[in-house]
Amino acid sequence: MKILVIGGDGRAHAIAWRLAADSSTNSVFCVPGNAGAVDDALCIPGNISRVSEMSAVADLFNVDCAVVGPSEAILAGVVDEFRSKGIPIVGPAKESARLGSSRVFAKEFMVRHGIPTLEFAVLERIEDIHNTLGNFGYPVVLKADRSTGQDDVVIARDATTAQSEATRMLGGDEAGEADKRIVVEEYTEGEKLLFTVLSDGESYCLFPPIRTQRHAHDGSQGPRTAGMGAYSDDSILDSSDYGTILDLIVEPALSTMIRQGTPFTGFLVSELMMTPSGPKALEFRVQLGDPEAQALLYRLAGGFAQLIAGTAQRSMDLSLVRTVAKSSACVVMASDGYPGPYSTGFEIEGIRRAEQRNVKVFHAGTKLSGGKPVTIGGRVIGVTAQGKNLASAVDRAYAAVESIQFRGAHYRRDIGRPRV
Repeated sequence: MKILVIGGDGRAHAIAWRLAADSSTNSVFCVPGNAGAVDDALCIPGNISRVSEMSAVADLFNVDCAVVGPSEAILAGVVDEFRSKGIPIVGPAKESARLGSSRVFAKEFMVRHGIPTLEFAVLERIEDIHNTLGNFGYPVVLKADRSTGQDDVVIARDATTAQSEATRMLGGDEAGEADKRIVVEEYTEGEKLLFTVLSDGESYCLFPPIRTQRHAHDGSQGPRTAGMGAYSDDSILDSSDYGTILDLIVEPALSTMIRQGTPFTGFLVSELMMTPSGPKALEFRVQLGDPEAQALLYRLAGGFAQLIAGTAQRSMDLSLVRTVAKSSACVVMASDGYPGPYSTGFEIEGIRRAEQRNVKVFHAGTKLSGGKPVTIGGRVIGVTAQGKNLASAVDRAYAAVESIQFRGAHYRRDIGRPRV
């Protein structure tokens, strides 16, 4: 079986690695890949947002199916393009991907179809800021309509901060006209988790729960990032909650998409808040996250390639989702300054030495220069480990982190650690 992976980040490397490890896989191709993915796939330069270019690669190598990682390719219409040419692919079409591309769409979808979520309002005009914010009290949560991974979610503790941040989100230079909407959401304390299913448009299968730690510094301090680490362990979610989440959130979302004629295919990730009154859906994502994919896929046993191929052909085999480890943890090593300005081009040393500790180093922001990996992004690598419990997985990951060096390397030291 020959499979194409579309993406060049840590998620794409993790997918390529997991596919390549499956005995049913003959070849894995990755566009554009990175300095780590070259060990697991044939990496091919390309622009993932140019959908005709991606389908041309699939045709050139006569792949059996493809799987798309980043949302940029999904929103560019790569899934629609592949299906129009009869190329099996795992991912959502543009219409169903709106669940993840617009927070406003997702929240209004939840309300229409009875999916439990937190109270919210949609803010579109600067002149309405004062009245809208005043309906929620403080703290209040402000979310840009489109997720960017940083500066797109703010917890405002007071009116001054809320008005300033709302004004920035509505009128900031970084936002296009179509993005100038805000979800204003009630603030509620509770544990968050990510609940992942893979759907072929009719059936779906479950994956283990995940938590992501997004702030740049220890203790969830500093600016919000796209993710500084993630971990997976069954203790994240009580077994009694699985049925509730499926009945109230996942199945209503998937069944509604089918009824609307836009069946959802691919990975649907529900970000949940576990409240005293039950789980609430905060938002949806329409692809595996990064670094969540690293922690999740490193925990799985074989059969992933067959699962992907079956999903692409809309004939999913639910028995193929199996875990090989009790727990997993991924620690992101980032460039100094991330998520703000940072320098790149620094050689990364010690990866092979680290992987001798029975961990996997997934590359995100890297490329090969003179045969050696160098930094090209904010989040550089994700050091990922398994364990018999979460503590052992975390300890193993951090022991490996100590073996890796590049100039300005920054990482949190409390990923998966108990809160003090």
